[in-house]
Amino acid sequence: MGDEQDARYAVRQAEIERAYEDLPAPSTPAYWQALDGSRGAALPLETLVRCFRERDAAHEREQADRICALVLGRSLTPTQFWARRIARHAPAHARHDLEERLEQECYTELWRVMSDPDQAFILVNFDHMLQRIQDHVAHAVMQQEGYWKRRGVETPTRVPRRLTERLDRPARDADDPDTVAIPVADLGAQEAFDWIDLAADVDALLEALSPEDRALVHDLYWRGLSQDEIADALGVTDRTIRNRRDRILALLRRLLDGEEGYPHGD
Repeated sequence: MGDEQDARYAVRQAEIERAYEDLPAPSTPAYWQALDGSRGAALPLETLVRCFRERDAAHEREQADRICALVLGRSLTPTQFWARRIARHAPAHARHDLEERLEQECYTELWRVMSDPDQAFILVNFDHMLQRIQDHVAHAVMQQEGYWKRRGVETPTRVPRRLTERLDRPARDADDPDTVAIPVADLGAQEAFDWIDLAADVDALLEALSPEDRALVHDLYWRGLSQDEIADALGVTDRTIRNRRDRILALLRRLLDGEEGYPHGD
């Protein structure tokens, strides 16, 4: 099974590379016809991202934005379907605004990943990267809104964003409407800020891993897949996944403790 996956991966990578190499000269009408699908079959999204980066590196911002719009347009349907599915975890009256926020933050994060030349995995498997972005955004937004809680946290301390406007307004004493009540400090605020700092550290640590190791961490701890599920998908044994996980966690601990420098992922 592993050999078959490797063979399919090699074929797919060859198709992506050939699609890029066969493109007409940038900025020409034929170039844009190839990118927008006017000349026939749609290009792989990985190829479009590579074109976006090439135009961006050439300081052709308008052309880069045009390509970005093509990528986002082709991501529209799966992203809307995903946002609708996630928003179902919220009360009916809040779903529309929540869907819009999920979509917007997903597109913003996708643009950030596309613009970062160190993010190599999106050039290998766009669909998987989009799924990873969606999972990350879903957890961040739903936790911030108070609909989901962080793993291992029984009682969330973060104030849901939809309630912050109420907290910002001065409350009035019920017995004396002319008197403004003294606001009470949010005892969970510092923990929330500490979590943000920790999340930033985790993001920096994960960037030190190879794309394959980052994908494994994401599948285990963001998507919540079991070692057996990942092993079946990759065509390896669960022991192989367990050994990779232990190696990655040991490296992350050393990096977090400052025992070695931050290597750059591929």
